[in-house]
Amino acid sequence: MDPQDRRSSRRRAQTIFLATTAGAVVLLGWKLGLPLLEGRGHADDRSPTTARPIARPEVRALARLEPASGLVVVGAQPGARIEQVLVAEGQAVAAGAALAVLEGHAQREQELAVAEAQKKAAEFRRQLRRDELKLERERFDRLKQTRLDNLRSLVAYLRSKVQGEGKDARPAESGPSLVPGQAVAREIASGQYKTELSRSEIELKELETSLELLDRQRALEDREVAEDSPESQVLDRQVALANAALDLTVVRAPIAGKVLQVAAHQGEVSSGPLLFLGDVGTMVARAEVFQSDVLDVEVGAPAEVTILGRTVGGKVTRVGSVVARNKIYSLDPTAPVDRRVVEVTVQIDDPAPASRLVDMQVDVAIRRQARDSGAQ
Repeated sequence: MDPQDRRSSRRRAQTIFLATTAGAVVLLGWKLGLPLLEGRGHADDRSPTTARPIARPEVRALARLEPASGLVVVGAQPGARIEQVLVAEGQAVAAGAALAVLEGHAQREQELAVAEAQKKAAEFRRQLRRDELKLERERFDRLKQTRLDNLRSLVAYLRSKVQGEGKDARPAESGPSLVPGQAVAREIASGQYKTELSRSEIELKELETSLELLDRQRALEDREVAEDSPESQVLDRQVALANAALDLTVVRAPIAGKVLQVAAHQGEVSSGPLLFLGDVGTMVARAEVFQSDVLDVEVGAPAEVTILGRTVGGKVTRVGSVVARNKIYSLDPTAPVDRRVVEVTVQIDDPAPASRLVDMQVDVAIRRQARDSGAQ
């Protein structure tokens, strides 16, 4: 082949190569660009001058299935040893039900028993003191008037005797004089009467004073044995403290629901999460709607949730107001990864298919509402 033919063959080969390469580039660009054109309505950098594509009749978004009350993570204090797990996966529990027992439970029970015993002992002593006071008051009330009358009579008698002895002790102007022994006896008797009179007058005065202060004295005694005395308050707080310490060793259900998963077992040292709990009687799909579509979504709008190929009806119950980064990622490798979304809650009409698939990723289609032209 002469040089000219070789040059012609080389030019034809180059032309064919360039045409083939251009075709491959166009085909590759078409394949890569098609998903981007479909998602262009969700791009954050869309130019205002770019024509808006025709909107679908529904807003589509990715979502996760959750109980309406949320997925509750029930935890235990990290580092505490789990003595016993009282529930099993799939079991329904009431709010406040015991779920697990932690280390130290038996010791806290004994401390509570001691505190309650001390309180009962104090109550017994207080009741015994009340009974004693009641008996003393009854006896005093029965005898006080008799004692008062007797003391007053005795004081009057002794005063008369002292006064009579004084008259007899004065020397008579006439008449026979007393013998020396009789004079001494009278003087001794007079001294005894005076001593007895003084003692009786003191006792009478004490009794009258006691009667005057009786109400105040009994008020003080009643305060000593009152239910709200400082000693009673201290014992009540000791019992409350022991109860609180005991409660720390028991993990209880914060809500009524179903045990979805048990994350820890007997004998293990807690690292935080113990089990997952949720009320699956009402299920929702928490969808992440593109920020450019959220203005077309309203509360009450009908929706459809696709769960493993099955479509379940529902309605929008909440439309969020905060724009955030997406937390759900599409399995399509060509779909945008970093998106700005708003959370929308869709309540599912039939919770049965969703109740066994908590936290599953699903597709949601929400009927688009007419957007107000003033909000464009």
